Amino acid sequence: MRARRSASLSASASASSTLISTVTVLVIATSKPHKLNIPTGSGLIVVDDSPAQRRIMPPVILVGQYDSPFVRRVAVSLCVLGFVYEHDTRSVFADFDAMRRVNPLGRIPSLRLDDGEVLIDSAAILDWLDLTVGPARALIRPTGAERRRALRLIALATGAIEKAGAAAYERFIRPPDRRWPEWIERCRTQAAGAIEALAAEPWQATTRLDHAQITTACMVRYVRMTDPDLMPAGRHPSLDALAERCEDLPEFKGTYPTEYAVPRND
Repeated sequence: MRARRSASLSASASASSTLISTVTVLVIATSKPHKLNIPTGSGLIVVDDSPAQRRIMPPVILVGQYDSPFVRRVAVSLCVLGFVYEHDTRSVFADFDAMRRVNPLGRIPSLRLDDGEVLIDSAAILDWLDLTVGPARALIRPTGAERRRALRLIALATGAIEKAGAAAYERFIRPPDRRWPEWIERCRTQAAGAIEALAAEPWQATTRLDHAQITTACMVRYVRMTDPDLMPAGRHPSLDALAERCEDLPEFKGTYPTEYAVPRND
């Protein structure tokens, strides 16, 4: 399937200026386009534009900013699967107390469903998305060798994110006289190992977009924001090509983070 039309509608910020809501709409079309009729203000959208497999999805609220690759991979997946979502851009740093009322851990992402249930952790959210759309449209295979491979690639990509992030927090947030150089180097070594393993994998341009590709592409952008020396352009051509293909998609363009917004203690 290919993206047929996308649009975004902005809502006003709350009085506290801690919530900015954006409704993101993505229409997925099959090879036989079908005229859509989406009522204004309905909060619902047809996500599979075919007479035989038309589905209606309820709106959800995604909490977290796109400079988090965990938030971004959920946002991209929501768009790919055709969900309408509001984007709550509260920060785990600037809005920590408010964030803890959404998720007791004070972490992102969280996804509030239309019935009020809140899902936490990106893996749990992606699992819910896949279960909701069903195995034919899910972004990971339900069983077998392809699923195991995807899970391994996802583990490498999320591991690289976590280790690059740990090193970045140590360098950016901790006061200079309290930083632990050996720990920073250990984390960067672990991140580099995961990146090298991912670079050794075949990333076919013809492969259907899935969670492994989405998560890995989000990882590439994150590492290049936080520690560009780990992934200079040209070092891993296969990952460069994957990231370029993904970032050219509307689902990625609409969630592109331009900077890494964390407190700096230079």
